[in-house]
Amino acid sequence: AGGEPFLTGINYRASGIVKAAPAKALNGLKRGMAAEGFSNVTVDLEEGTVTGFKDGAGSGRLQRLQGTARKAGSGSIVEIFYQLQSGQVSDEAYIRTAFCRIINGAGR
Repeated sequence: AGGEPFLTGINYRASGIVKAAPAKALNGLKRGMAAEGFSNVTVDLEEGTVTGFKDGAGSGRLQRLQGTARKAGSGSIVEIFYQLQSGQVSDEAYIRTAFCRIINGAGR
């Protein structure tokens, strides 16, 4: 995690390696994001990204989660980036657990 909650917002990052091709990993990320309550989840196969939004702080200001998948050997490197706006906070333990579920789901 990095950032100052009341000035710049907080950014969370995580990555992992999964045994799936990038396109399959992106679709797995999409399912995982939706399962964690993100809405308007879209996949851009050309860019290799998936993006979803959530009002996790209950403020009406959306938080953005973006994931990428790129080929690495016989699998993919999956990275996710969660961006909270200034003044928003979230339960860091929940974020860590959710990130693990989302990344693991990308390999299925």
